[in-house]
Amino acid sequence: MRQPKPWFRTSKSAWYVQYRGKKVLLGGHPDGAPPPKQTNGTWNAPAVIRDAFYKLMATDPANLPNVGQILAAQVCDLFLSHDEKATYAWYKHSLQSFSPLYGRLPACELKPFHVTKWLDANTWKGGQRNAVVALKRAFNWADQQGALTPNPLRNVQKPPSGRRTRIATTEEREEILAAVPDRNFKEFLTALYLTGCRPSEVSRVTAANVNLELGVWVFEQQRPGRRPASLA
Repeated sequence: MRQPKPWFRTSKSAWYVQYRGKKVLLGGHPDGAPPPKQTNGTWNAPAVIRDAFYKLMATDPANLPNVGQILAAQVCDLFLSHDEKATYAWYKHSLQSFSPLYGRLPACELKPFHVTKWLDANTWKGGQRNAVVALKRAFNWADQQGALTPNPLRNVQKPPSGRRTRIATTEEREEILAAVPDRNFKEFLTALYLTGCRPSEVSRVTAANVNLELGVWVFEQQRPGRRPASLA
């Protein structure tokens, strides 16, 4: 069966897809996006239109390209459409830097070499590990969903974590806090400074975790055999 693809309707200045025998509106052409055009019979749909398209297609596995046809960019876009957590922006930053380089390659043809070249083309330094984590997460998800089996990037090694070589001085911390107008965010940063916790850990703290008598946060045991964690 022929796979549906987004197409542009000039009279409406909008993007559509033929889905289950009906024309489905994906959205208007976004301001600032390159003018719509076709290359080898495929429209250059903007990222926001691709997101809407892949989210629609993900609701019906029969509409997904087969393993030999699905592109690397489609894997990334499908994963981003699936992920609606707070991590979305972080994943999107990494995955959308990969797509311009190798997004048009069939995903099954990707090699660890492509990931190495992608990392070399960027200047993330300490962020390279996070970028690889995001990419592998997307391809592992596609493998788990049966859209891309086997995962061609399953053997890609994550770069080692960088070590912090410098810690902000007391004066620098005070300068940062003084520049934050929002009281709640300032208290959030203060908690990070005083405890050394990760942002995700501080964001989980509620009144139920606070032990004023001991001056600590207490968290319930989450894994068998582990003691409850407490943070001063």
